[in-house]
Amino acid sequence: MPVSDQTWEVVFVEDLDSVWVDRTSDFFNTHFPGVFGEPCHPELFRWKLGRSNPAGEGILAVAVSGVDVVGVMTATMKLIAVDGQSSLAAFTGDTFTHPAFRRAGRAKTLAPGTYGPDDYLNKSVFGRLIEEVVQRLAERGVEFVYTTPNHQSRPGYSRRGLYVEAPSVSSRSWHRPCRALFESRLPFRSGRMAYKMVDAVTWLLQPGRRIRPTVNSLALTSTGPLVDFYEAIDDIWDCQKLEGKFNLVQNSDYFAYRYASHPSQSFVGHLATVLDQPVGFFVTRRLTRLNGYSTVCIADWLLSPDQPSGLFASLLHHVIANAEGAHTVSLWANDREVSRQHLLRLGFLPLRRMPVLIGTNDFGRQLQASGYSWAMPIGWSDNV
Repeated sequence: MPVSDQTWEVVFVEDLDSVWVDRTSDFFNTHFPGVFGEPCHPELFRWKLGRSNPAGEGILAVAVSGVDVVGVMTATMKLIAVDGQSSLAAFTGDTFTHPAFRRAGRAKTLAPGTYGPDDYLNKSVFGRLIEEVVQRLAERGVEFVYTTPNHQSRPGYSRRGLYVEAPSVSSRSWHRPCRALFESRLPFRSGRMAYKMVDAVTWLLQPGRRIRPTVNSLALTSTGPLVDFYEAIDDIWDCQKLEGKFNLVQNSDYFAYRYASHPSQSFVGHLATVLDQPVGFFVTRRLTRLNGYSTVCIADWLLSPDQPSGLFASLLHHVIANAEGAHTVSLWANDREVSRQHLLRLGFLPLRRMPVLIGTNDFGRQLQASGYSWAMPIGWSDNV
């Protein structure tokens, strides 16, 4: 049967041990291999959408045609703090449609308020998934909904006004070239010499050169000795000045779930202390891209308030100095939260911009009008 004659319907997967989770993984591995940077495994969805998330269970919505998955969308729960008050948020993503069902096939049942198969919600798998997931989140009482779409999915999120871009919170990918990159691009010893020159210049320009925190690092695993690290995280989180701020809740429960329990990626936690007092922490992971280049990603961070502005720069320099064998050090940052000048002086180059779209419910409209901004490290998004 031609795809144009096939029907599909949206199914919400309530049981994460069901066959639909396995079929969702097969869908990604077959039609979008490498989209997660590695083969997609069912445990990825059980982890981020299951009960181990302290913010609550998420949503897995699939469009199915017979026994085949032809579209996917997820919503991962997040806890946010607005002026110090905790609220429930949802990050929506993993929005992919089977190539053959883009502008083909039709919904098995008409969407409420529509009158024919040619209505957008009855012919667009992508649009129908967004519509029904947003409705399900509203029924749950989720106050804040946001997403970080790529260029292909961005128009679908914005269609019909369900999401609008928040320019003040868009994020950017920054990369700092390391010695391995220079040596791979330049012949003989010229790469090493060029890197030494760059390193010397950035050392002279480095902000906070006189700030010398002690940094203790340890692997974040669910079985590791992390009690002291988690206590320090809670101490740093508890002393945050949250009035007038919009933050992701970054306490030990969040870190235990987001990093120590991740089913496929290995993270390292770094605790910075001055005079034996914790003043900040950050999380890194190392990944190798499809082109063979490796990156040390700074995934998350939080500093105690009232610290010198050069503290974060000194922590970045620590990562650079210890990125042995990596081609680049990278992070996602919002220009209003992390000093663009500090990053440039450390040798970071601004690369790809990541738009942030927010749902247009009451909270989203208030947030857009308020002018709030927030840092956007990897922890905000499961797909960066």
